[in-house]
This record gives sequence, C-alpha cells and structure tokens, in this order.
Amino acid sequence: MSFSGTSTFIRVKDIGITGKDFILNTNGSLSNWQSKPKWVATVQQLQVSANGIKMIAEILGTKFNVPSEITRLGNILFQGSLGGYGQDLALRGILKTGQGNANVALGKHRDNFSGRLETTGINIGNILNNNKLGILASEINIDGKLPTKGGSPLLMIAKGSVSRLDYNQYSFHNIHIDGRFVQAHDNMQFNGLLNIDDPNGQVSLRGNLSKVKKVLTARLEAHTTDLNLTAMHLPSPWSQALITGKLSSNIVGKSLNTATGQLVLSDLNISKSNGDFLLNELRVNTGYRGKVHYMDLTSDFGTLAIQGNFDYTTLYQSLTNQIGSKLPTLLGLPKVTNSKYNNFTVNTSLYNSEWLKTLFNIPLELKDTISLRGAINDVDKKVNLTCHIPDFIYADKQYEDALLEVTTPGDTLKATAKLKMIDDKGNGFYWHLQSHAADNKLGATLSWDNNRKKTFKGQLSTETDFFRTESGVASAHVNIHPSNILVGDTTWYVQPSDIIYSRNHLTVDHFEISHNKQHVIISGMATKSSDDSLMVDLQDVNISYILNLVNFHAVEFSGLATGTAYVASVFETPKAHADLRVNDFRFENGRMGTLFAHVNYHHQEGQININAQALDEADKRTDINGYVSPKKNYIDLGITANQTRLEFLESFCGTFMNNITATADGKARLAGPLNNINLTGQLVASGNVHLISLNTDYTLKRDTVTLIPDHIILKRDTIYDRNGNIGIVHGTINHEHLTNLTYNINVDARNLLAYDTHEFGGNTFYGTAYTTGTCSITGRSGEVVIDVNATPEKGSQIVYNVASPAAISSQEFINWSDRDSMMSDTLRLLATRTADIQENENNTPDIPTDIRIKFLINMTPDATIRLIMDQQTGDYIDLKGTGGISATYYNKGSFDMFGNYVVSDGIYKLTIQNVIKKDFTFQQGGTISFGGDPYAARLNLNALYPVVGVSLSDLKIGRSFSTNNIRVNCLMNISGTPSSPKVDFTLDLPTVSSDVKQMVFSIINGEEEMKQQVLYLLAVGRFYTQGSNNASSELAEQHSQTSLAMQSLLSGTLSQQLNNVLKNVVNSSNWNFGANISTGDEGLNNAEYEGLFSGQLLNNRLLFNGQVGYRDNASTATSSFIGDFDLRYLIFPNGNFAIRVYNQTNDRYFIKNTLNTQGVGIILKKDFNNWRDLFRFRGKKKQKREANKNTQ
Repeated sequence: MSFSGTSTFIRVKDIGITGKDFILNTNGSLSNWQSKPKWVATVQQLQVSANGIKMIAEILGTKFNVPSEITRLGNILFQGSLGGYGQDLALRGILKTGQGNANVALGKHRDNFSGRLETTGINIGNILNNNKLGILASEINIDGKLPTKGGSPLLMIAKGSVSRLDYNQYSFHNIHIDGRFVQAHDNMQFNGLLNIDDPNGQVSLRGNLSKVKKVLTARLEAHTTDLNLTAMHLPSPWSQALITGKLSSNIVGKSLNTATGQLVLSDLNISKSNGDFLLNELRVNTGYRGKVHYMDLTSDFGTLAIQGNFDYTTLYQSLTNQIGSKLPTLLGLPKVTNSKYNNFTVNTSLYNSEWLKTLFNIPLELKDTISLRGAINDVDKKVNLTCHIPDFIYADKQYEDALLEVTTPGDTLKATAKLKMIDDKGNGFYWHLQSHAADNKLGATLSWDNNRKKTFKGQLSTETDFFRTESGVASAHVNIHPSNILVGDTTWYVQPSDIIYSRNHLTVDHFEISHNKQHVIISGMATKSSDDSLMVDLQDVNISYILNLVNFHAVEFSGLATGTAYVASVFETPKAHADLRVNDFRFENGRMGTLFAHVNYHHQEGQININAQALDEADKRTDINGYVSPKKNYIDLGITANQTRLEFLESFCGTFMNNITATADGKARLAGPLNNINLTGQLVASGNVHLISLNTDYTLKRDTVTLIPDHIILKRDTIYDRNGNIGIVHGTINHEHLTNLTYNINVDARNLLAYDTHEFGGNTFYGTAYTTGTCSITGRSGEVVIDVNATPEKGSQIVYNVASPAAISSQEFINWSDRDSMMSDTLRLLATRTADIQENENNTPDIPTDIRIKFLINMTPDATIRLIMDQQTGDYIDLKGTGGISATYYNKGSFDMFGNYVVSDGIYKLTIQNVIKKDFTFQQGGTISFGGDPYAARLNLNALYPVVGVSLSDLKIGRSFSTNNIRVNCLMNISGTPSSPKVDFTLDLPTVSSDVKQMVFSIINGEEEMKQQVLYLLAVGRFYTQGSNNASSELAEQHSQTSLAMQSLLSGTLSQQLNNVLKNVVNSSNWNFGANISTGDEGLNNAEYEGLFSGQLLNNRLLFNGQVGYRDNASTATSSFIGDFDLRYLIFPNGNFAIRVYNQTNDRYFIKNTLNTQGVGIILKKDFNNWRDLFRFRGKKKQKREANKNTQ
C-alpha cells in the first residue's frame, strides 16, 4: 500500500488486505475532506466468504446486525467503483455470490435516488429462505425521491422486465412492470401496470390503489387470456382449465361491510376437458340507499339481492342463532352470539346450473328456476325463509316440487320439507318432513309414499328432548312414537321406543319394526367399551330392503334374512359380527337356495368379512368367501359353485336369452371397486337355455365358460337342439363392470334347429329352420343383430304372408265369378294393396329391442317355402327348389330379399268359390327373382292340375270322339309380382296326338275362351259346351249338359273327400295318395275310377309316380284297365343325371285302340352359356378345390 497527496488531496494506491475469509484489493482518492468531502474508490477485488460475513457480524456485535439474507448469499465477490460527494453517493459494479451474479448500479443526489439491477439468474429462494421461490432473472430500473421533514412524500417509480421468475417450481416468463408508488404518513397511492406474457397464459393488470384516512379505493382492471393455473402450479379448482376473461372493480370503503361500488366479471370462458363454461357478465353492486345497506348480484345464471342491516361475516351465524335460541343444547351447534345487528331480507333466483356442473362437478341440472325468499331478524329472533325447486336432476336422478319452509311463529321454529323423486318410468316417490322446535324440544314427522300399485308408504313420528346431564354433557332423548309402514298389502308397525344419545354414548331401548312374525329389533348400548354392544335381531327381513336403505346397488341380492347381529365399541374401534340364515336367497333375481352366512366387521381394514354357503335342492351348493369394504370402496368375493343355478345370467343376457335352467360347477370371483365390479373364473355349465329371437331351446352338456375382466368367453362349446343335433358355440359376452352388456356369439351349426316360430304374431313370416352353416349373434342392450349363412336341412319350412294379415283375411289371390260373369270377365287379378301394408307398418308396436336378422341361405329342395294365399280358405303355395337367397329383417322396419329361387317342385292348394279344392303341382324350372321388396319379386311359375277322364264329346268335334275320355292338364302360368300378379291359363292334352290337339285348340277361340274352358274343367271336370242355334238338337241329347255337369261336380267332390281321407290316414311326407272319379259323356254310366300315388325314397333320390284305375266303357275297344307309372333315380342329387323307367297309356282315337308305351331312358341336364361350356369338362382337382371352397 502507498500514499501520496497534499493538504487537501490524498491518493491511496494498491491497498491489499488478505485474510482467511476476507480479501480486499482497491485504490482511491479523497479530497476536500475539511468541508465537503469528495471520494472515489476502485475495487479490483472484494471477496468475503460466508464465514467472513459471520465474523464481521460478530465483531460489530450488537451495534450492527447483518441481515440473514446477506449471510445466505454465501461467498461474495464485488468488482466495481464507488464514490461520494458530500451526502451524495454512487456505486456501480458486478456482484458475484454463491446464489448468482448481478450487475448493480445505485445513485443518490440530494433527495433523489436511482438504481438498476441486472441479473441473468440469481436464486432469491435461497436468499430469502423461501422454498416457493427460485431463480430470478430481470432488468429493473428504480427512480424516486426520499421523504423530507418538510412533508415531501416518498416517491418510487419502477420500470423493467423479469425474464424469469420461479415460483412453486414453475418458471414464469416475460413479466413487465411499470408502476408509481407514493406514501406520506398513513396515506398511500399506487398506480401502474403488470403484464405477464407466459406460454401458459397472458395476464394484464392495471389500475389505481389508494388509502386516504383509512379509506381504501380500488380501481382496477384485469385481463386474462388462456390462463392455465394448473400448468403454472397455482391453486385451481379446475385441472388444466384455460381461463379467459375480464375483471374490473371500482370500490371505496374502510372494510368489506362499508364498501360501496361495483365489481364486474365479464367475457369469462373457462375451457375444461368436460366442456366450456361461458359467462357473459357477473355484476356485484354494493352500497347504501339512504341508511339501508344493500348488495345486488346479477349474472347469466341467477340473481341475488340482500337488503337491510347485515354483516357479511355473521350471515351464517344469524341462522344458527335462531336455531340455538330454540334448541340451546343441540349437539354440534355453534355457540350463540349476542350480536343483534343483522336484520335483512334476501331474494335469490337461480335459473341455470351449468356452471355448478362445469366448474365444481356438482351433478345438478335445473329444469326450472330455484327461488329463495325470506327475512332474518336477529333483534326479534324471527326467520321466514322459503326455498322452492320445481324440477331438477341431481346425480342422474330426477326430482320435482322440492320445497323448504322455515318460519318462527310465536316462540317456535318450524321447518317443512317436501320432495318428489321421479323414477325411470315417470312415477313419483313423495317425501314430506314436518318439524317444530321450542323449549329445547324437537318434534318431527317423516312421511313417504311411492304412489304405485306396489305400495311403499308410511310415517315415522319422533319427539326429541335436549338436555344437559349433571356433569354438563349435552344429551338428547328421542321418543319414537307408534307409526305404520305399508309395504305392498302388508302393514309394518313401528313400536314405541326410546333412544338416548350423548357424546360417545348411545342407548337404544327396544326399537322394533314388525309384521306378524317378521321383525327388526335393535336394543343395547353403544360406547367406546367393547363390553357394551347393540344387538340387531332379524326375522324374515328381505335383505333387498336393507341394501336399498344403504344405497348398495352394485349387484342385487334378495331373500328373507333371520339371525342376530352385534355391534360393540361403536365410538372407538367398532366391532361387529352376525350369523344369518337367508331363505329364498337370490343373486340378480336368480335362485340360489338358502344362504347360511357368518359376517364380521374388521375395523382396521374397514371391511365386512363374509363366510357363507348357499344350499339348494338336489345337493346344489354355492360357497361364498370374501369381503366388502366400504372404506376402500371394494368388494372381493370368492365363489365355489357345485351345480349352482345360472338363472342370474338373465339379468345380463335378458335381451336375447331367458328360461335359463342350467347349472354350473367351478370357481369364480366377484371383485373390484363397488362401482366397477368384475367377474373372473371358470365354470362348467349344463342345462337348457332359450334364445328369444330364434325361439329355440338348446342344451348344454359340460360346456366351459371362462370369465375374465369385462368378458365372458365361450370357446367352442357344444350345444344340442331338441332333436340332438349339434352346434359349436364360440364368442364373447362383453360388459363394462357388469353393465353395458354387449355380445358377439358365433355358432357353427350341423343340422341344428336354428329358428322355430309357429305363428305370425306381428310379423309377416314364421317357420322352422334346420341348418348347416354359421350364425353370429351380436348386439347390446336394446339391439340384437343375427347374421345367418347356412344351408337348410330336411324339415325346414318358412311360412310367409304374401300380403298384410288384414289384406289376407279379406282378399283372394284369384277372384272367382259365376259362369255368366266368366263369359265376359273370367278372371280378375287382385293386387295387394300398398296402402294396407303402409297402414300396418305405421301401427308397428313399440318394441324396446331392435332385432335385425341377415340371412344368406343356399336353398335346397329339403326346405319348403309356404306362401299363405288366403287364411280363410286355407289356400297356400308350397315350393321346393334351389338358389342363393339373401334377406334382411328388421322388427321395426322392412323385410327385404335378394336372389333367384329355382323351383324343383311344389303345390298350390287352390279353393274355387269356397267349395271346390284343387291341388296344382308346380313344374320344375319356375323362378322367383328377388330384388329387395318381396312384394316386387319377379314371378315366373308354372303349375299343373290334371283332369282325367274328360270327354271330348262336349266339344262337338265329331262323333268319332264322342265315346273317348282323355287326360287334360290345366296349366297355370304366374308372372308379374306378388303385389301385382298376372295369371294366365292354358291347356295341354298329353295323351293324344298332335292332330287331335290341333283340332281341340282350333275350336277354342282366344284367351278369354281358353280361361273359360280351364275354369270349367277345374270346377266341373268337363269341357264347356258352346251354345248353338239348333234348339231341337240340343233337346235331343241323351244326357243334358246340366245333368252331366252335376254328375261331374258330384264325382269331383267325392274324389276330393277321398283324397282328404287318404292324406290323413297316410300322414307321411314321403308318400302321397289320392283318388279320382271322372264321368264320361254318359255321366256315371261310363266313368273312370283311378288311384293316384307318388313317393320319394332313398333320401329323395328315388322318385315314383303312378296311376292305377278302371274305365267303365264297354262300347269301345279301349282296355278297361289303366296302369301308368314313372320311376326315376337321381344319380346326381340335383337331378342333372338320372335314369327313368316308365309305362303310360296312349290313346290313339283315330285308330280306335289303346296302346301302352314302355321305356327306359337316361336324363342328362346341363346349364350352359355357350357351346364351349356345354362340351368342356373340368378336371377332378378343380372340382375338388371348388367343392372344398363351397364347404368352407
């Protein structure tokens, strides 16, 4: 160190001080020290350790206390310059500490001061010992003026930016400050702005805050944009919500109660994951109207008005004071204060509750306005409050007409509460509570009524005396008055009893609810001691009532419980146990037998342990072990099944399955949170189930069902129909904690009965289907989708209405007229009336479950399609054939069909004029083409009815034909659509030569005459004789046409009756027998008598048709015996390759003799599009591949 200078100036060079915890290297100068000193110092290094600071503090002792914030800086290094002139000071330099670095500049000139702080990061949390704070990085300028004795106030002006500020482990960025602060004695004023432009929100705050003579004035405006308090680690009731809005205030007052002014919250948008909350405006006005204090709140969701004398902090106390004045020793009531200040009225309306749900997760939905009206007067101790909630939903349950009234007539406090609970069906459950309090006594009557046929209503009346014991303990003595409870048609009686309660002490003296031998009795004493206990005696009490009281509906149990339960040490560590017998125990309404249960409560775990056995008939047994924990909101029950009934499955699968008479063996576990229960394990099931949509019953034989969380798995289990045919079932039944059931079940059928209905009901079809193929059943509650891809097997039949049931009962497919009408209009076709169909569709009943069925059917002749043509006469069409048919059915919509159906054979049971029945046989090769609406299907069908023994003499084509009877085939050709069919008739003469056919057809002129002849043949069995001009020749006929017609009609009727008798006697689907009696031109004198038969053998491969009879016509050379047969064997089942053997009678009228024609032949059929298809043969490998493909 060296010195130099003069008498007024001195310079000090290279001052160096080094110690263990202190280092100083500096130089400087001092001048004019005698009058107004001026000094300057340059500090190359000033370094002080944390221990050095402590040492300096100890040296200075009590005269100078070093702030703890300085000691927390750690090692300090300062480099810079400082100086002074008189009382003016200046400092500039770099400060390096253990908590960070900063550039510092300070200056003071007279009363003015200024400063600047620049730091890229200093840990102010460690310096201030505040774990909420962290790094600060800022640039701040401070200018001001110090207060003076003459009255000049303190003035500070701060302006700068904070690039980083850590708070609560979050780094705020881009903070801008610009403010002015003035303080003079007790008065102060601040105005300025604070802006935050952070990635998690923007905030702008500006305004004026002042305090003059203890009167505070706040004129502030705040704006926020997408402010995420959660991301900023700030307290927020809404996780990850984004807040945008404006807040302004203009309030003046010494305190909250004396404040006057306005607070406005506007354009508020709180965006949450479960929705956005929008508020246009919430405005609060407070002040005085004269001497009357008021507070008015208006908003989008409601209004609030309080007027009178009131203190915000004692509003709640005013209400408790009113109660305490009537019930001074009521337990838990706040101490009554002597305040007599509040005397106000309140008027509130709330008409929108969306903000409660969105902001606070309160599950309230208002359907109408909540109103609260009333007044409270502390001076007169009067209350008059009415709250009305007309219609609301809380926690997904609807309520109506909620009312609360509190009044103080005289010296009594009265309260009335009403409420109506609405169930899912719109039925109301009414609650009504009336109470009155005075002189430390409380009387209450609770009434309820479910207002349904299954009645549950009653009344419970009590009177409670509040008092203090000799030791000063507040107590209550409850007197239970006799009351009645009506459950169904059974009256339960509440017997008189007493209950006394004081802190940690409860005595119950025989509280009883009973009906005949059924009862619940509670007696005993509950304290902290385990030697004291309450006893609950149950006798045939339905446990579903108990579970309803505690609102346990995770799963449903029922049954009549008998037994005793004990609860001890209620107010310390509760202990409880019970031994119960539950008759007719049911789980989810499925019978389980008689339950024997031992139950105990484990206090530390907060759970009810259950050890139970359900014993059913025929050695059926179910063991249940586990616990239910209300504390943990958890259930865990292990179930061991030994032939346990599975009826409970109907509660889960009732939309598509019922009448479950199956049992199961195995183990399962019912476990999970009480609101998310799951079922796991594996069961082996045997028994029967009924599928509702298919109307079929299936038998299970030791089928395995695997239970995993949210899934019930069926893995290739075998089911049997009523005939022992099998199907392989695989799939899953899915659920969400035993709710929201869905299912996806697939069946591989092998000649399985897949559909079995026997009446139309509200549908247009029914039938029985034995199928080989696949069927999938998917759906959920209220919806079932069935997808069938199958080939029908023998015994399958679908019966379909060709029109609506109303149309069928009133219309016919063919309208028959009398003979004269036939001459001009022989046949009238009636189309199905679309209007009737639409009317029927509009009257579709409201069916809860949507049923959709998709069919993809490979039709074979094993299946029969029956079309009901006339329900009154029993006319129908039976068709057998081949083709691929796809169909869709919706029980609330339409039935559509697509594909082509090729007829193999069939029959049309036709009734003529409700008297004569004829069976037309459909010819092979007819088609029905479906393109959607079955009523719009394209028809191309050909049917035949043979009339044997028809005399040609009626046609008058020559005397050479007058004694000959032939066979005539009446042909019916059906075209058009079912809704607009077209029917044409023609004739065929199979047993005569082409010459004779030409002669016959030459005299039948036109379409109308052809229809006339056909209808006459069907009705009478003869040709219709056209009239002539020669009346005398007609009279000379040996037998009149009228007589012959009557005899033909009688013989046809007799034939019909014989056929009915044969059909009932044989009753075989493989054989058909019939009889025919036909008259000749001499009536019964030359009639023919025939027996007809046909059969199918060897799985429909051998087809046999025959005709045996006798012809009573001695005047001709024709043989009297008739014997025809046609035998075919189908080498290919589809008939493309067959062998035929036949014998048939062939009348040759021109040569007056009868020849029998016999023959053996081979039938080959092949469909082709061109000549190459006709002569091309596929290899065996390709045929095998296609066969395998068709079977997949």
